[in-house]
Amino acid sequence: MEVGFFTDPTVCIGCKACEVACKEWNQVPDDGFTWTGNSYD
Repeated sequence: MEVGFFTDPTVCIGCKACEVACKEWNQVPDDGFTWTGNSYD
């Protein structure tokens, strides 16, 4: 299953809350990624 969403990058702080909310809303299973607190930005 592929899902996507649009976001306004001018207000993004890199917290990934939108990604978590999207996965929760669409009942997408956990991908095993563990958030370390480090940013890739």
